[in-house]
Formats: sequence, C-alpha cells, structure tokens
Amino acid sequence: QTLMINPSNIHPVQESINNASSSYFQAEEVLENIPKALIYLGAIYAALFVVGVLLTVEKPTETTSTDDCNLVERLRKAFSHLLNHTFTRLDFYLLFLTRFLFLAVGGGVLAHWKTFSFTQSNNDRLVSIAGGVNGVMNCVSRVVAGALVDRFKFNQVMPVIATLLTIVLLSIFFIGQLSFIGLIICMWSIYGLSFVHFSTGPAQTLRLFQSEQNSVVVGTIGLAESFSYAFLGIVNELIMSHEEDPKMFLWLFIALSACSFLAIIVTRLVSSEQQNTTDEKTEKLRESQFQK
Repeated sequence: QTLMINPSNIHPVQESINNASSSYFQAEEVLENIPKALIYLGAIYAALFVVGVLLTVEKPTETTSTDDCNLVERLRKAFSHLLNHTFTRLDFYLLFLTRFLFLAVGGGVLAHWKTFSFTQSNNDRLVSIAGGVNGVMNCVSRVVAGALVDRFKFNQVMPVIATLLTIVLLSIFFIGQLSFIGLIICMWSIYGLSFVHFSTGPAQTLRLFQSEQNSVVVGTIGLAESFSYAFLGIVNELIMSHEEDPKMFLWLFIALSACSFLAIIVTRLVSSEQQNTTDEKTEKLRESQFQK
C-alpha cells in the first residue's frame, strides 16, 4: 500500500518547528494516489466479505421443526437468556470491561503509531516496513495467548499481559526519544500484547457461559468495541487535537496505560471456571412457562 501511495518515498512535511507530530504529506504525487489506493483496498475488502458470506452456514441441528427456524422465537430466547442468565452475572461485566480496555489501547496505538514514528524518522518506506511487522505480531500473539489460556487460567495470564503492556506504554515515549529502533520494538510489543483479548476473551466467555446461547453472550460482549472507539474519540479531542503540545504523545500513552492498568485488576477478578447456576431443567421450565 505504501509503495502504491508513495512510490518515490517522499518525506512528510513538518509544519511545526516545535512539534514533529505535525507532519503531513503535501506532495501531489502522494495525494493523487490515495483515492486509487482506497478503491483497491475497498475491492479487496469486498472480495473477502463475499467469501465470508458464502462460507457462512447455520449450525447443524438434529430437528427441523418450525420453532427452530422461527427468527422471532430465537430472538426471544436470546434476549431471555441475556436478561436471566447473563446480565445477572459479574463475569459478563468483567469480560465486557476487558474487551473495552484492551481495545481502547489497541485502537489508540493503531490510530497514532505511524504519526508517533514520524517524530523520530520521516522515512515513510522504513516506517511502513516496520509497521508491517505489527500485523505479524498481532497474529502470533493471539495464537500464543490462546495456547497460554489453554494451559493456565485466564485470570493468571491476562493480568501478566496487562502488566507488561502498562510498562511498555509508560516507557515508549522516553525510549522513542533515544532510539528509533527502540521505539519500533516497543510498538511491536504493544501490538503483541494489546490484541490478545481477541482470542482469550471469547474462549473464556464460552468457558464461563456454557449454554446454547453462548454465541449471543460473545456477541453482546463484542459491543464493547463501539464504546472503546467512542473513548478513543474523546482522547483524540482532549489530547491529540493539541498539536502544539510537544508532550502530546506522552499524555496519550499515559491515558492508554491507565486503561491497561485497570485491565490488570479487571482480568484478575474474572472467574476461572463456570459457577453453579440454574440447571438446564429449571431454565427449560421457565421458558415453557413464559411461552404459556
């Protein structure tokens, strides 16, 4: 993508003498390539979505009764399960907060990592190559974290990851002032730590909410993403809009480190195993009485 937009490796222009974060591309050669790149990117996404839709199938069932195919009835059961067996449990809110806090960090870094990198190097191609490793770290960390959660408890693994993430976030601004390589290593570490919740969170949710409606619980927890990006919008307005502040990125990383610090406490409080709740027979009896 960088080779398409900026094939000549034109450097961004620093508009503020006191703050290198105010760096923007102004060359027509770069700006004219952006619409074309977005079209190609949109086509790639469209192709991936088409493949995803074609591969989507319903869960195999043994029965073919009309009740199983009734969308209204399925929605009623889903909302009933949320009200009676999900929203009444502390673990739901802890897992919701876990996803919110980790994604707030991931979203903040995702939005501003390249701009921060330009404070130490204006070589767009070099920064983009280093940024390409972010995706690799994102992928590998999910596999590693998933394996760790299979071996150890969620409330043991995730607090350690959140602690490491907090340390890196508090250090990256100062390390970045000394070394561009150190900055990139910190960025890779953040990507490797902040996106592990995508594999560990759903796995722990399925472990704690063992029901035929567990996919509904996972989806409801996923709503935390909307709140995390709303939080990021507030951070952008309060912190990242002050480009004249030379410590703008320091305040950003402090705000994100506060989220990862809270994640240490939240993830430690998550239950390790499913707690005894109303058994399936009682649940089915309530559903039958509700239908009557």
